[in-house]
Amino acid sequence: MSFSADIEQFVLKSEKRLEGVIKESIKNVVNTTQIEVKNGGKMRDRKTNFLRASARASTEGFPSGPDIRPKDAQLNSFTYDGEAVIAVINDMKLGDTFYFGWTANYAAARELHDGFLETAVQNWQQFVNANSERFRGK
Repeated sequence: MSFSADIEQFVLKSEKRLEGVIKESIKNVVNTTQIEVKNGGKMRDRKTNFLRASARASTEGFPSGPDIRPKDAQLNSFTYDGEAVIAVINDMKLGDTFYFGWTANYAAARELHDGFLETAVQNWQQFVNANSERFRGK
């Protein structure tokens, strides 16, 4: 191989590692925000699970969705679609902006009280460090 081909291969490998570290670290933050209190997290959604289920992700802008829980909602009647969020993360390219949030109209108030997002984001560097180690050998 020529020197320039070696450099090109190194850059490509480095970009793949960087992309892996970023995506996995974002997944770690998202997954941490969604851990319920009963499982050691900060997400408190005791009745219908509407808040947790209202989580959305996008690379186009802040996601939208239902914001008001139906009055006749039954106990645990909503389910979080983590696969849809992970799909957005997996489709991201280097340089994309990732938007994540909850569409429930009371999400901001719950965040102020419980800090499920703030606490998860505070662990960003730990997630990056762990994922850097993991991807270093790949």
